[in-house]
Amino acid sequence: MQYSRYVCVLFIWVFSSLNLFSSTSLQRLELNPKWLEESSLDLSSKKLADEDMKTLIPYLAQSSTLTDLSLGGNQIGDEGARGLSALSNLTTLDLRRNQIGDEGARGLSALSNLTSLNLNDNRIGDEGARGLSALSNLTTL
Repeated sequence: MQYSRYVCVLFIWVFSSLNLFSSTSLQRLELNPKWLEESSLDLSSKKLADEDMKTLIPYLAQSSTLTDLSLGGNQIGDEGARGLSALSNLTTLDLRRNQIGDEGARGLSALSNLTSLNLNDNRIGDEGARGLSALSNLTTL
């Protein structure tokens, strides 16, 4: 009985260390303390979704230096986009090729320091575009 228990524990440890049991992309990505010191961060094409953003955004909000964030080619929707409003230091934000709609675009309008915003290939309609018009410092959209 002891031997089989040991083998079972070893099996779980080996496979969990390989991240085969991870439920989100962010768990495989692992938060990096160096990100909090960077002014620019590229997390494009990491398969990040709204659930991942619930952990990532509060972590990045600790940074006083992050001004440029690339999240293109992920699976971020309205909820994740709304959460990005916590990153008030951002001046450049790339969200192309995600799943952001009108509600997410309105949430982004709280990022008053943005000068550049890429939202190509999302699901933003007229209502979302009206919400983005509040971004008075925007020079590139």
